[in-house]
Order: sequence, then C-alpha cells, then structure tokens
Amino acid sequence: MNLSLASTHKGAAIKEVARLLNGQPGMTDFQGFYRDLLDREELDTTYIKHEIAVPHGRTTYVSKIMLAVGRSKAGVAYPNSKEKAHLFFVLATPKSASDAYLSTISEMCRLLHIPENRDALLKAPTPAAFIKAVAAAEKKLSPPPRTKRTHIKRALKTKRQRRQRHARASR
Repeated sequence: MNLSLASTHKGAAIKEVARLLNGQPGMTDFQGFYRDLLDREELDTTYIKHEIAVPHGRTTYVSKIMLAVGRSKAGVAYPNSKEKAHLFFVLATPKSASDAYLSTISEMCRLLHIPENRDALLKAPTPAAFIKAVAAAEKKLSPPPRTKRTHIKRALKTKRQRRQRHARASR
C-alpha cells in the first residue's frame, strides 16, 4: 500500500501501484501481469466514479488474488472523466478464479459506493488506519450474524412444516 503516490499521470500511477505486487507471494511474472493489466485498461477505462480507479485483470501470471492500493493527494486525470482519481485499487486475479474475481470486484464497488467509506479511506493517515477503515466498512455491509434463536426458529418452523405435510399425506 502506498498512501502517497508521486505519479500524476494515469499510466505512471497504475504502474506505481502495480509495482507493489512485484515480488509478492503469488506473483509469478510481474512483467506479464503488467502487460495484461495494461491490455485490460485499453479495453475500457477502470475509473469507476467518485475519484476511484480499479485497474484489474484476470491473468495467468498470478497464482492467487492480489490487491495493491495507492492514494494520490493531487489526483490523477482519467480520460473521459471530469474528476481525478485519488484512490487506486490494482486487482490481480488468476484466470481460473473468475467467480472470486467477480465477487471481489462487486464487493469493492459496494464498499466504495458509500461516501462515508470513501471519506474514511481518503483521510486514513497510515496503512494500518486504512486497513481498519476497510474492515469497519466491510462490517457495516455484512449482514448481522445469525443468532441461535434464528436457527431455532428456522428448525422449529421446518419441523412444524414436516409434521403438517405428514399429517396431510396420512389423510
């Protein structure tokens, strides 16, 4: 994670963030991954609104889902956008993990869509505070844990429904 990106141009900013993955466990060939990332960027912009860019790609050059984060105080101009990107999330996913890829992108978008979450990420002073803000945002999005009472209610309802079906079948 780099919360002080130096780059002010799109390509340089993406490379600055992507380089954080170089040499990390799961990265099998950084240059190959980076080429795939740029190829994906050429297909369509990865700027998703609200000052956020999510350069991403499915590639054969990683063995697990990987994420690098960058933040730019000055912002980075994106073509076809009046806003500048301040938050960058570079996502690398193995080609074989398409379901995980889609669910990760979906969860990121859900989390980043909420203004309070974005503000917390933009203001986090340290990587630890950034991670804490992400965890808090994820917790808000998660459904409340089920209680034993809920499980008991469901079990009783199911048992009652079975008895009713059995009673009808016996008639």
